[in-house]
Amino acid sequence: MIIFYGVSIFLILLFPNGININETTNWRPVYSWSFLILIYIYFTSLIFVPVMFFLIKLYKSFEDNNLKSKMKYFSMGIAGMVIIFLGSILYNTWRNTVFGIIWPIITLLIIPFGLLIYFGIGRDL
Repeated sequence: MIIFYGVSIFLILLFPNGININETTNWRPVYSWSFLILIYIYFTSLIFVPVMFFLIKLYKSFEDNNLKSKMKYFSMGIAGMVIIFLGSILYNTWRNTVFGIIWPIITLLIIPFGLLIYFGIGRDL
């Protein structure tokens, strides 16, 4: 399975005109819209959906309410990190000045999402 993920990521990087980095982009990566859709489909179907499936399955197997609440925090943190990840890819694709101003502020939410993951799994287990 790990080889499958590695090969699929390698094939995504070979996508023609997917990532553009040169002087005209001020050496910032600019993704094409087709590459954005490909990344969204790949990440959602092969990473996010299985992770959430197993988190729900694990949550249902817990009987202790303390563990269930920790799993809720962890799940919210993971979902928040996914939103940040998908938004960051959109930030590299979409050239809108309003989104370009607002998105760096929204990414500060990575701190509470990281804390949710920490308090969900990392602390006092």
